[in-house]
Amino acid sequence: MRKTILLIDDYESDRILYKEYLGDERYHFDEASDGEEAATLLENSIPDLILLDWQMPKMNGLETLQHLQTQFDLNGIPVIMITGMSKADVMKEAFTHGVVDFIEKPVDPEGIALRVENAMGRSERYMSLKTQLNGLSEMRTELEMTKAQLVKFTHRQDQESHNRAEFFRFAKDLSKSFEAEAQNGQKMLRDMSFKLDSLSSVTQDPAVLDRVKELQQSVSSLHDNYIGWQSLKMFMQKFYPGFIPKLLMKYPEMQRNDLRHCCYMKMGLSVVEVSEVLQISEKSVEVLRDKVRQYFDLNMEDSLMSYIESV
Repeated sequence: MRKTILLIDDYESDRILYKEYLGDERYHFDEASDGEEAATLLENSIPDLILLDWQMPKMNGLETLQHLQTQFDLNGIPVIMITGMSKADVMKEAFTHGVVDFIEKPVDPEGIALRVENAMGRSERYMSLKTQLNGLSEMRTELEMTKAQLVKFTHRQDQESHNRAEFFRFAKDLSKSFEAEAQNGQKMLRDMSFKLDSLSSVTQDPAVLDRVKELQQSVSSLHDNYIGWQSLKMFMQKFYPGFIPKLLMKYPEMQRNDLRHCCYMKMGLSVVEVSEVLQISEKSVEVLRDKVRQYFDLNMEDSLMSYIESV
């Protein structure tokens, strides 16, 4: 499907020239001679890119862009300004209003084609990252719903009245969901970090770099929160209050992965059940438990589970 470019230029001859340079067979073009005509076109469809002339009689390019932005959501739509003026005269102000690039007159045929293609590519990557962040936000909303259900569950039943077998089955199933949350969330965050790094390395546009930086900060914040770990900590606080703080106070060097394993032992999960939750071999679980045993400085004859239960 062809991308749509909105050409805004008061000279029809220039619009014809730009279409010839860019290729009718590659792009679909909407044309407007001023901001009012452009607004009428935008009521029916939003383009993939706006090619905007700076010098026009009714409103100049920047005034036209501001006029359109008051009526339509153009966030994420790249705007390239064509001008015969010195860039230094208009660049700073234009960039603050969403302009991502400038093309000087006389327009170079190969130059305009390359800049349009690059701007669209950057926009697609940015919108893709934004969509993924929205998806991650939905995951967090679902997580909050899960937390709310967990709170209702704890309010509905007193901990001492729980049937031990039912409780451990519940804990095992919930542990699986924690691990799935962590793996899915971290994979998505790693993918987004890689794409953001790639995007920042191929652009010099201040507006794009600012948006990339904002997304990187959001990704970093989400990564620090570690979705699955936060859910597990909430569960432990509800059913075993003080367990994690006590471990960290006594063994501050303990790593998060070891803490997580201690939580699963505190929940009563066996070697076989932890193996199923973490999707690793039973031998790997035994290795993890030996590492935890070293933290606690226990002898082989000492019961690790008994020590965990006493914390």
